[in-house]
Amino acid sequence: MPLRFTIVAMLVVLISPVTVGIAADDGGASAEEGAFSERLREDVRMALRPGELARLGGFLVVSGALANTSADQDIRERWQDDFRGEAIDDVMKVFEEFGNLAHPIASIPLFWLGRRYALDNDMPELYTWSDRSARAMILAFPQHVVLRRVIGSPRPPDGPSDWDPFEDRRGVSGHAVYGAIPFMTAARMADSKGERALWWTLSTLPGLSRVQRDRHYLSQFVAGWGIAWQATRITRSVDEGLNAGNVGLAPLHDGAMIVGAWAF
Repeated sequence: MPLRFTIVAMLVVLISPVTVGIAADDGGASAEEGAFSERLREDVRMALRPGELARLGGFLVVSGALANTSADQDIRERWQDDFRGEAIDDVMKVFEEFGNLAHPIASIPLFWLGRRYALDNDMPELYTWSDRSARAMILAFPQHVVLRRVIGSPRPPDGPSDWDPFEDRRGVSGHAVYGAIPFMTAARMADSKGERALWWTLSTLPGLSRVQRDRHYLSQFVAGWGIAWQATRITRSVDEGLNAGNVGLAPLHDGAMIVGAWAF
């Protein structure tokens, strides 16, 4: 992606909620836009906490282990030999197109409209899903833009998956990030285990469609999916008042014990 396009894209992503908010013509809407901005600021603050950076780092460790050993190439060769076929390619093409449409340039304005529609028509679940998805997109976008250049690995046909900082800009799969966020947001809102399993499974398919079509290595999928996992976890945690992790002392009759709680 050219630098000029990246800069324009970031401006559109960051400004589009503001422009829609200005267009709102009632005081309730204006108050809600202010609340959105505050939640987004809290999202960013949580993303910068050491615990959250460590969680994202965990995905990057796995990605790096795949990329900088023979594992990526071995998986690629096996995948292309054993899992390519007309039927599965057709299915994966659907999810690849979904990933194309999920890019923040297109999806954030749509999520914003979903928020407004849900707010006007008393649809709290649609509102929560749209709101969290929009915030997760905004949170994930700069991480994807930066990390794909920092990792620097190319597409599979263009070279090995070894990390080579700033050499290329394909080190993180955008489909794995943006295509996963709507499904992950739904998974984190679901009540039943079966529903959660369905949404989590669907969240992998936009990114894996690119592995299927030999457009990304598995390591590049892992890095992107990890960004989406963290972003959607943060938006849920902020909304539900959950901290990245709490550690404290619980008194006992003969001393104390260390207790901790984390949200996943």
